[in-house]
Amino acid sequence: MGLDQSRLAAAGRGIALASPHPFATAAGMAVAEQGGNAVDAAVAAAMSLAVVYPHMCSAGGDVIALVASPDGRVECVNASGAAGVRASADALAREHGTMPVNGPHTVTVPGAVSAWGVLSERAGRLSLGDLLQPAVAHARDGVPIAPGVHRALLERADLLCLDPGMREVFFCGGSPIGASRAT
Repeated sequence: MGLDQSRLAAAGRGIALASPHPFATAAGMAVAEQGGNAVDAAVAAAMSLAVVYPHMCSAGGDVIALVASPDGRVECVNASGAAGVRASADALAREHGTMPVNGPHTVTVPGAVSAWGVLSERAGRLSLGDLLQPAVAHARDGVPIAPGVHRALLERADLLCLDPGMREVFFCGGSPIGASRAT
């Protein structure tokens, strides 16, 4: 399946879903077609985004989700990462002047994976394993690199090439892997 930028949003069976990547949108809609609800579709899309759009949506990120029940009750799942116990806004301001963009002081405890589990358990219909299958298929089979990922690699090539793992996965001969053309 080619990268079709026109399929960033989809609707059907009472569910509307939008994501920054068509493969993630398709993953969510496939889960809905298999009997999943809107929460299942959103979680499946988020898991797929961690594979196909990792620079913006990853398992190492955070999630804040509002889930409305049919009875009108709204629940917030806040899985934004906590900073280390010794982290201090005052210390960051003294050392950096503002929140740093790179380095150890930018790291918080990732909350995305725990949020996916909580959302699935509290409001989903399908198992977390079922929701993970589209992401597993994307990781196993590979996907064309998204133009946004390619741009991010170009913008940060000097820094990313310093990491051997990043260099091995995302660079070929010292250059970022190329973006495929949308089909």
